[in-house]
Amino acid sequence: TDMFVSAPGVAKAADEMRDLIETLEKEKALRLAELEKLRQEKKIISETEITNMKGKLPWPIEGNIISKFGTFQNPNLKTITENTGIDIKAKDGTEVRSVFDGIVTTITYIRGYGNTVILDHGSNFYTVYTHVSDVEVEENSYVEARQVIAYVSDSGSLEGSKLHFEIWGNREKLNPELWLLKKWLKSLDKIAPPWPWSIILPEPKLNIETSPKLPT
Repeated sequence: TDMFVSAPGVAKAADEMRDLIETLEKEKALRLAELEKLRQEKKIISETEITNMKGKLPWPIEGNIISKFGTFQNPNLKTITENTGIDIKAKDGTEVRSVFDGIVTTITYIRGYGNTVILDHGSNFYTVYTHVSDVEVEENSYVEARQVIAYVSDSGSLEGSKLHFEIWGNREKLNPELWLLKKWLKSLDKIAPPWPWSIILPEPKLNIETSPKLPT
């Protein structure tokens, strides 16, 4: 039988990302103190921790997912590829926005991912934005939710312009689709006033399972 092996370029990039997250976790104490200070200065409501935002985070860009989170086998190339996030197709120059407020920990270039921005949101949570250009923020700076941090490009991509987006929690890679706003809920933005993502007020919990199905 054929043996499947991990695609080396992708695996190396994923390993480098994992090492970065590990390093950031070890250096987080001073960064978290600064984040809380800035939140207080901007009167950001403290109970809106990112851990309470599963299924409610705004999308970093408009676009369709072209590669989902998880491990996939390619029978033709005889490889196993692990996607530690999701890939969202978008036009070159599309604005990339932070999904939650936080501190910019890292701006770097990773082979296979291209230009990369990492944000620390507190509560041991990080978001990662890769294949970007024209980064608008600086390391150690504070960003608000929905702030433009960069633009989509083909930096480090073999598939043209796209955004690779990851969410890490407690040193574990998480499926971003479970944390981002559901597509049919996201469409409500078009018929309702803009939601104040920089100051998110507590809201009644929405039971996705029992809510009426809306057309996609």
